Amino acid sequence: MKWVMLILFLFPVLLCSQSKDMTVHLKSGIRYTVPISEISKLTFSDVERSVNDYGLLKKPGIEQIFGSPNPFFSNIHINCKISVSGFVSILIFNSRGKQIRKIEQGFQNEGSFSAMWDGTDENGIVQTDGLFFLQINLNGTKETSKIIKLK
Repeated sequence: MKWVMLILFLFPVLLCSQSKDMTVHLKSGIRYTVPISEISKLTFSDVERSVNDYGLLKKPGIEQIFGSPNPFFSNIHINCKISVSGFVSILIFNSRGKQIRKIEQGFQNEGSFSAMWDGTDENGIVQTDGLFFLQINLNGTKETSKIIKLK
């Protein structure tokens, strides 16, 4: 019984992705079997994580980050959605992984917000066309998205 609880706690992604049902074994001996498609959130003590459409756990707090339009020519709007309030920073990396710009930093409330990148680095130098990475950092959690700049 202890091994089942340990496996359920440590490897929920594996359990969810290999079957269509999830069985929870309680300390009292009671078992609950629930279809994965019916699970919207799993709660372990005070840690809450959302489950996406594939039954995989999402990172807590960050719902999405994307650039629009993508690809872009000169300016791109960075759209973010977070499910918890906290300190946020948005970083831009070039295709070699070098951080070239920090766009926004500060406290953000739960919900959606946006920022804009003008295609320049910290020194105001216009970046050449190519692949870039957006990274949102929220309370120690990171999520990355790709964007493409054209001439």
